[in-house]
Amino acid sequence: MTTSRVYKQAAVLLAPVVLLAAFYGPIKLPLGVLAGGLLATYNLRGISRGLKGTLGTERAALRMMLSSVLRLLAVFSILIALAVTQAVDLLGLLAGFT
Repeated sequence: MTTSRVYKQAAVLLAPVVLLAAFYGPIKLPLGVLAGGLLATYNLRGISRGLKGTLGTERAALRMMLSSVLRLLAVFSILIALAVTQAVDLLGLLAGFT
């Protein structure tokens, strides 16, 4: 399965869930679902690019580990910032991320 197909499927699945959350609760809920979905897509893109970039190189393990740590640090920082500012609903964020 190509990555563009995965992104299209993620958008097709995320859009109705965000719309359903918009009808269900306050504005923070669909924003949380959308933010979680975008973070999950970003994380998947990082994993895919990391694997493509490291295949065939001698120092693949080091490069993959470094890119994974930096990507996870970025995702974690965004999650902490969203949680501290209470800009989104945390359950919505969790639902979107999964």
